[in-house]
Amino acid sequence: MTHFLLVANDDHALELFAAELRKEKLITIHHAHSGLEAFSLIDTEKIEVVIAAQELGDSDGLTFVKKLARKHPLISCAMVSALPPDEFHEETEGLGLFMQLPQNPGAKEVARMMEILKSIHALMAI
Repeated sequence: MTHFLLVANDDHALELFAAELRKEKLITIHHAHSGLEAFSLIDTEKIEVVIAAQELGDSDGLTFVKKLARKHPLISCAMVSALPPDEFHEETEGLGLFMQLPQNPGAKEVARMMEILKSIHALMAI
């Protein structure tokens, strides 16, 4: 069972993404509205993948991801961002993000994310 944490200020921000993710097998989805709530869940649950929206209840996604990378570097993380890919890479380089998600991600992004995560898990098993 893989535990995902979706962090977004707005309950609807990742609604379509969550609906598509629920179709995957062996996944548990947790939700948090703020970075503080997210870190509380990370401390009590076995969170393996975090998806951060651009806006959280207490900060922006990038600020949260920077803290997450320092505190929990082994958690796989993706982030929603409207930045062009080159700018996103510059802003997030060194943070260990495995994927940039567009605004309102859906089925296509879930499928791509699952491919990437399978590759990551295969590499870690070696």
